[in-house]
Amino acid sequence: MMMSTMTTTTIEPAVEAVRRGEAVEEAVRDALEAPGIVHYGRLLTAMRETGGGSDAEKKVEMFAYGTYGDYVEALRDGKMKELTTGEALKLRRLTACGLCAGASRKIPYEEMMRALDMADDGEYEEFMIDECLTTGILRGKLDPKNKLFVPRGGATRDVPESAIDTLIADVSRWHDVAEAMLVNLKEQHEYVMSEKAKSVATKDEIDAAVEEIKAQLMKATEVETSLQPDTEAKEMDEGPSAGVKRRR
Repeated sequence: MMMSTMTTTTIEPAVEAVRRGEAVEEAVRDALEAPGIVHYGRLLTAMRETGGGSDAEKKVEMFAYGTYGDYVEALRDGKMKELTTGEALKLRRLTACGLCAGASRKIPYEEMMRALDMADDGEYEEFMIDECLTTGILRGKLDPKNKLFVPRGGATRDVPESAIDTLIADVSRWHDVAEAMLVNLKEQHEYVMSEKAKSVATKDEIDAAVEEIKAQLMKATEVETSLQPDTEAKEMDEGPSAGVKRRR
């Protein structure tokens, strides 16, 4: 299933089912397994508003904010019921998205496999290709030679309320950095335009000086020409008398 298909799936049917109190477990299961749904905050809010505390709510909260490793630990401690095959696959997808969200680094196989509770390279590569890259939930490439995954973007997940302050602080820092960069770019632009204006002015001055020198050279040439004697005319005047001898 490609990304264009995934984006047509919405959480609304499950949210409405929870609010009506009709076929809640089935609606929640469908929402959790649906490949195109990655945000569960609205569904979790609806469940809390209608009572809360159910096993279904715990699963939705895990899908909104948790990881596959959190699920394995909760299952081992008896705090959660076992997920269906489809739900487990979906939670692994979400876990991969969470690890790659905003990552500007290459992620080692070992780190991803530990989070996904996988022990075999082949199983991990097959999962990443078939369930993440092909579906479009993640963008990037595998580097089997160096055992790395290079993320290039993908779906984002819900942000828990406890992390909102940190998120706001991060965005504020990004905003400050962006503003500083804009100021720096503006200063560089003004400097470049100033240097360009100086260069144009200098070129105009040089062109004017060249034209002035040309004019002076032409004037000097004309003056020099006017001061030279007319030798050709003089030779013509003296020529005929040169061969005449005077009689005594």
